[in-house]
Amino acid sequence: MTHHCPGGPAIRDPRRRQTSELSPRRTGIPYPEDALSDWQNFVALCEEGYDDNEFEYAFDLDARGLLEEALNDPELNRLPGIEWLRREVAEIDERFRRILHEQPVDDPEHHPWWRAYVPYYGGREFAEDIQELYGVTLHVVD
Repeated sequence: MTHHCPGGPAIRDPRRRQTSELSPRRTGIPYPEDALSDWQNFVALCEEGYDDNEFEYAFDLDARGLLEEALNDPELNRLPGIEWLRREVAEIDERFRRILHEQPVDDPEHHPWWRAYVPYYGGREFAEDIQELYGVTLHVVD
């Protein structure tokens, strides 16, 4: 999927025209719009009540970590559209922050905010995993 930034080219196109030094294989960072789409879909699932297990939840959070890498990558920060990407991530982050439980599951001093907290609502399996692993009680949605 290609996202277009207002007044500029698609963020994917400039990156793909770069040398092989910027390829996902070399940098370890996928195309930013792919991680953005994954993050947006993940947050939408969490807004409904995450309905999988803690292992899958931790895996799904990787999209946000990849976005953080992209937003801090010096090469990507030279490309047109990075400010658009930054705004998109901030909007999705705000949606996610609104649904997070106030009690952390990991030390916020040593983990990114998106890993230190979990959504307040979850499916039964996710809620049971979180209770068992971290002692945090979630509201179960069916």
